[in-house]
Amino acid sequence: EIPYSCEVVVTKFKDQDDDCYEIDATILVDRTSQKKIIIGKQGTKIKQLGINSRLAMEDFFQVPKIRLG
Repeated sequence: EIPYSCEVVVTKFKDQDDDCYEIDATILVDRTSQKKIIIGKQGTKIKQLGINSRLAMEDFFQVPKIRLG
């Protein structure tokens, strides 16, 4: 579950030569308490968010690999 008041800002979007995109993004939240919700216990939620995001973007852009930073 992700707070409705969070925002993702893409700070870098680079097309690599090897059919890969390199993307850096920052997740912004309104309150400090919302950071714990996004990160989850021992980083499990943010890790799963990264995996799901990477898979969705690989499918959308039709590339074999997305690197998130």
